Amino acid sequence: MVTNINDVSTADIVYCPRSLAQIFSNFYITPEEKKVLHVKGVYCDKKGQNFGDHYYDRLRDEFSEKQLNIKIPIALKTKLRDGRPYILEGYIDRTTESRLYKELNVYLTFVVTNLISEEAPVVDASEHEKIEVIRARTKKSSQNIDTIIGKNFSGGRKPNIVLIKGRTAVIGEDILGALGEYRAAYTITEKLISMTNTDEIMNTLVELDDAGSFDFITLSRGGGQGVDVFEDIGIAKTIIAMQTPVVTAIGHADDHTFVQLVADMSFNTPADFGNHLKLLAKDFMQAEKDKIDFTQKEQQYMKRIGDLESANQELQKAYAARISTAEKNNQEFQKTFAARIGEAERNNQELQRLNDELRQRPLQTVVQASEDSIDKKSFIIGGLIAAILATVLILLVRYIM
Repeated sequence: MVTNINDVSTADIVYCPRSLAQIFSNFYITPEEKKVLHVKGVYCDKKGQNFGDHYYDRLRDEFSEKQLNIKIPIALKTKLRDGRPYILEGYIDRTTESRLYKELNVYLTFVVTNLISEEAPVVDASEHEKIEVIRARTKKSSQNIDTIIGKNFSGGRKPNIVLIKGRTAVIGEDILGALGEYRAAYTITEKLISMTNTDEIMNTLVELDDAGSFDFITLSRGGGQGVDVFEDIGIAKTIIAMQTPVVTAIGHADDHTFVQLVADMSFNTPADFGNHLKLLAKDFMQAEKDKIDFTQKEQQYMKRIGDLESANQELQKAYAARISTAEKNNQEFQKTFAARIGEAERNNQELQRLNDELRQRPLQTVVQASEDSIDKKSFIIGGLIAAILATVLILLVRYIM
């Protein structure tokens, strides 16, 4: 086996990460070790820290998700772009690690020594088909699930949802558990199928869509092994052709499948879907409560306005009655005052007449007559003044009342 990398020539064979992994996993010692190799793959920048004069990144296979650890010098890293395919030159550094139960693990690192070339991205037939599916999806308008649920609530109806899940799955508990007390706000039907069988998934979707009795259909399952079934283009095409809206609640937060791209709405996990339904129901119920409270307050306000208007009318009636009474009292006062004035004028004329008589009589007669007249007139005037004061007092008391 060659131990000095300078003693070997550059190989003509171009490997990929998957082929290297198969080679080194099947042999303890391989001819490729410590040889200069050319490896082609998509560069994945991990944006990690600098280890002196190099970085540790990844090189991904173009046709699978297999990745190879690469150790790359700083000078070469600056020439690479994340997500672009390259042919890199270097050699394999293999390390082993013994863990529990004497398990021997082999770790491969491709030590990059040179950049051979930047390649054009390769898109296989399935990727072309996915692109066509995405184009078809963009031509179909999405149906807003929140709007559909809101219209049902506003119309006094429960949204009718069918939940497609695995026969042995427990994700239904995640959704219903997240709904909690708001579970009663929805009609939820569970459809149990094999979530690893693409044909059964597609047939079930078509069957439920043809039934036409559901507001929307939900594809739900947990993460882990088998979630890649939702990369199937056939399922995606089926969803695009459906009339009933489709919601996906698949996997964990970091699972992103092709089917999720074509659904009308997608949630990271089944629990997220349940929480979303809960918030919609909660918000609607709160809005209805606020609406009822507003209506009650509006009714109380209008009643208060009616009471104030009635009280105002009563006050206006009382005020008008008081004005009428005051006007009548004033008229009576005017009449009484005019009568008293007339009487006072007559008394004044009588006094004038007596004065004239006194001037024509002898002094004694005049004196006697004057005394009698004065006593008589004093009595009359005193009575007149008393009568006037009494009248004024009565009028004042009436006016005040």
